[in-house]
Amino acid sequence: MRVLVIGGTGFLGSALCRRLVAGGQEVIAVARHQPPPGLLPPGVKVTLADASRLDDEELRTMMTGCDAVVHALGPDDRSPLARPAEAFLEQELVRLSERVVVAAGAAGVRRVVLLGSYFSVGGRTDAAFAAHHPYVGARIAQHDRSVRAAAQGVTVCTVEIPYVFGVNEGSRKVWEAGYRVVRNLPVAPRIDGGTAAATLDSVLDAIVAALERGRHGATYPVSDGHLTWTRWIELVSSELGRTPRFISWPRSLTRLAGAILGLTQRWQGQEAGLTPDRLADDIVHTHRRIDGDATRRELGLPDRSAELEPQIRATVRAVDQNR
Repeated sequence: MRVLVIGGTGFLGSALCRRLVAGGQEVIAVARHQPPPGLLPPGVKVTLADASRLDDEELRTMMTGCDAVVHALGPDDRSPLARPAEAFLEQELVRLSERVVVAAGAAGVRRVVLLGSYFSVGGRTDAAFAAHHPYVGARIAQHDRSVRAAAQGVTVCTVEIPYVFGVNEGSRKVWEAGYRVVRNLPVAPRIDGGTAAATLDSVLDAIVAALERGRHGATYPVSDGHLTWTRWIELVSSELGRTPRFISWPRSLTRLAGAILGLTQRWQGQEAGLTPDRLADDIVHTHRRIDGDATRRELGLPDRSAELEPQIRATVRAVDQNR
């Protein structure tokens, strides 16, 4: 199978290229810039292009001869965006995904896997959550509109990804900033909240399986378990050789921090996909759980839940070695 990976030099994209090559697939990685030596395995063909700036014909030409496409390009939920965020996300996430799917059909591609967000799980069951945060609504629309845009015979599905832990050699260390904060804090906040989390290997398992046997229109949330913020700080601190001293952190302080962040972004002409003054109630001081069992059963994936905490520790060591 020849697979085109759009965003093939990102954290997930480059790890996926490595996994696909190891499985005997032919891989083309699309990237804005030439990847550094060692990031991609030998045999991966690199196409230098900004996929978001290609016209429809250029997208079709790029995909011609491929059997499948993985669309791993999209704004990060943590990044400030150009105002208004909804318009930016419509263009750079939703509309681009639609265009990729349409171009894939025109090029003869039979399968497209989108990489989405686990926030979509909450947004589909809680309309207020999706309404509060443009990023959540855009991720839901990304899947729904891409599925509707697919030509007959083209399978489109989405792997919905939570916070990911694992070491991807040569790639950026995605948790480096967070570990630096934990290292430097004199005391640690005890926050009643948590998130679904997954190992890098579990995410790659799901993407590869979706390429092989994903159902058209299906969403595949990935989770190896629920991780509380307090447990995360404990694991990070342990690997850093520290014993955290926790203090109670009320929701009101997080609300205040979110309000200040929102004002700062507006002053800078930016807007977040996750609305800052809703972070306390919708994300930080709540438990964003998802059940990964259905995805594992349907796609025939191994249960890697026992690997989650060891992989969190491994990411800390990888960052700490590069200080």
